[in-house]
Amino acid sequence: SCMIKPLDFQQKAIDDLVRQFKKLWRTEQDQIQITLKSPTGSGKTFMTSSFVNEMTDQPDWDSDIAWIWITFSDDLAMQSKEKFEAYFKQSMKNQLLTVADFNQGKLNRNDVLFLNWQKLVATNAKDRVLRRPEDIQLSKESGSYWEDVIEATHAEGRKIIMIIDESHKNVTESDQKIVLDVANPKI
Repeated sequence: SCMIKPLDFQQKAIDDLVRQFKKLWRTEQDQIQITLKSPTGSGKTFMTSSFVNEMTDQPDWDSDIAWIWITFSDDLAMQSKEKFEAYFKQSMKNQLLTVADFNQGKLNRNDVLFLNWQKLVATNAKDRVLRRPEDIQLSKESGSYWEDVIEATHAEGRKIIMIIDESHKNVTESDQKIVLDVANPKI
């Protein structure tokens, strides 16, 4: 349960997300989009966190998934993670990860990885720190790249669900495609 009780419209949105998600999950398609549109200040982060938390606990749904919550800045990624922790301090069912956890090598069941687009798509390779370099000589001595983490996650038969925060901001369609093609999220 959550420390904050959702308002009626928030609970309706959470229930709708859960219902839509389960329905779309049963289709053969990948990269299906669900869009949550709500005014600024209406609690989209809260509603989305609640949805993730509830999906972990559905009696009629038991799929092996991991979540990627992607934002357009490091600050926003950390803020979303901190809010998620604060909302569900008493009832956390998910392991919340950041890029510092890439060294675990994969996303485990119900993990939620918070990261920002720039680390994956920055034009400058120095800022695109999480992607495998084209020059294998430059590969890290230890640690994993984005592609390694995703491949290891998929290798376990685990599906990825991607939450794109403010998807219309600051990220080109081709950059989104680069990330989505690697992650190949179900939804």
